[in-house]
Amino acid sequence: MFLRRLRESFCNNAQRNALCIGDTFYTYRDLDRKAFAIAQLLPEKKRSPVGIITNNDLSTYASLFAVWLSGKTAVPINPAFPRQRNETIIHEAGIETILSSSNTVLFPGEKHTGDLSPLPSAWTDEDPAPGNIMYLLFTSGSTGIPKGVPVSYGNFDAFVNSFLANSYDFSPDDRFLQTFELTFDASLDSYVIPALSGACIYPVNSDGIRYLNALKVLQKHNITVAKMTPSMVALLKPYFSKIQLPALRYCLFGGEGLPEALVNEWAECIPNAAIHNLYGPTEATVECFFYDATPRRTPVSYKGFMSIGKPAERNIAVVADENNRILPVNTEGELCLSGPQVFEGYLNRPELNARRFFNAEYNGKTHRFYRTGDLAVYNNDGLFFCLGRNDRQIKIQGYRVELDEIETAASELCNGKTAVIFKEPEIILFTETSTENLAEKLRRILPEWMLPSKIITLPSVPVNINGKTDYQKLKEYE
Repeated sequence: MFLRRLRESFCNNAQRNALCIGDTFYTYRDLDRKAFAIAQLLPEKKRSPVGIITNNDLSTYASLFAVWLSGKTAVPINPAFPRQRNETIIHEAGIETILSSSNTVLFPGEKHTGDLSPLPSAWTDEDPAPGNIMYLLFTSGSTGIPKGVPVSYGNFDAFVNSFLANSYDFSPDDRFLQTFELTFDASLDSYVIPALSGACIYPVNSDGIRYLNALKVLQKHNITVAKMTPSMVALLKPYFSKIQLPALRYCLFGGEGLPEALVNEWAECIPNAAIHNLYGPTEATVECFFYDATPRRTPVSYKGFMSIGKPAERNIAVVADENNRILPVNTEGELCLSGPQVFEGYLNRPELNARRFFNAEYNGKTHRFYRTGDLAVYNNDGLFFCLGRNDRQIKIQGYRVELDEIETAASELCNGKTAVIFKEPEIILFTETSTENLAEKLRRILPEWMLPSKIITLPSVPVNINGKTDYQKLKEYE
């Protein structure tokens, strides 16, 4: 299991830098000893998940590793998220213990980790059972309640094997950029993968303008491996003519579709880097597709977006219709996944699980497939292309957002009907009643990326012949 490799990396790279927070470096010995001290705070026999307040500091990263090296379940909690959302997550997950590096107590059951004295580590060699839950992340839910995605140690071990099977030649000399919120599974290959290699992790400060902070770190520290969303790199376009990052060896994209035009422009700024397009929903453990999109390798695109490649080893991908029939080559449908990286099902959501999973024959065997909600097609070479969402779920800034969750939140604040649409690149909220300070009220209960860019008041929200909200009609409004 990857935990054995992690323990070995902490030991073998004790003197090397593990983390750079701001301008402060911490070695793997610092990280290891801090993690072991934090592990002593964890209830020995309880199996309930452990909440971790995600600050950008040594104690937070040490807390994550402490939970996993103790074989327990981590639930990252972003203190910047609305309190109501975090309280829902704590309740849904059944969290009793919360680790926090901050002196400010936000929730009952918090244990302070910031001032803990480090301890020489003595981790057990016993690994948790593959079916035990490693982490529980919450994604946007259409009912207004976030959906819990439990990912097992076996799922994550399969992901690590898939990732490293791509012949990435990472070493302790590499420097990894970490741009993602720790509540977002895309962060995992920006700090767990480098930790397995003994490389140094450079988290980007979330204060200020994140994409400019990322650029500063890339330049100042000669970053060699960077994973970012296409949206973040697109925001750097005004600076492309001045950006040169010769130290960058790998640029990994994930979280949303990768435009071919962006790859060609960005490649001029990173002349020595391989550009890879990664794909995978949270439910399939970080990523299960890896594709070399480096322009000199003449990558393949479809409708202006780069291929996501082929499913990683032991994972199966098919395109299916709404009746669970597997579709042939060059036919658009919903991307469905099966294999060791696919989770068992949403936390306490039996009805949703019944809709999102189905059994089907593939290559003479019956497999359990997960419906991703992404439209896709594959070509004669077996290369897959992701074509966006097929439902009311969108991706914005790399995050998956249920438009119905925003609608539910707004309707609870308004007396009349509300409707939410996504009209690239904006989320627009329509309401039948003019509610004073609605934007400010939404800010208290929704994360920043879910807030509508516009709020438009209509005499009545249009409906179609079936009496349902006519979202297509709403898209005609300016």
